[in-house]
Amino acid sequence: MLKKNKPKAKIVQFSDESRVFPDGSRIVYSETETKIVLYQKHPFNKSVTYVFDRKSQEVFVNSKKGSNSDKLKMIKLGQYFIANASEKDLITVDVFTKD
Repeated sequence: MLKKNKPKAKIVQFSDESRVFPDGSRIVYSETETKIVLYQKHPFNKSVTYVFDRKSQEVFVNSKKGSNSDKLKMIKLGQYFIANASEKDLITVDVFTKD
């Protein structure tokens, strides 16, 4: 019997790389067993990367420890992602590691 490996990470984004959200930004969602990551890039602005550590329940923004306010911003960004993207427009990439 073949062993079914579990992906190391999942990445979700628009399947059409030229597509943007209504505010003009690009958003990528990723998750692993230990982290949830949301990346947002607005045209002509610096990108923002939110990382939520599942174990510690802490959020990091651009590699710096965030506040509860940052955690709420991450949640709102996730809600915005879901509200403005349909399943047919998205692609999920499963990332596997070679054992």
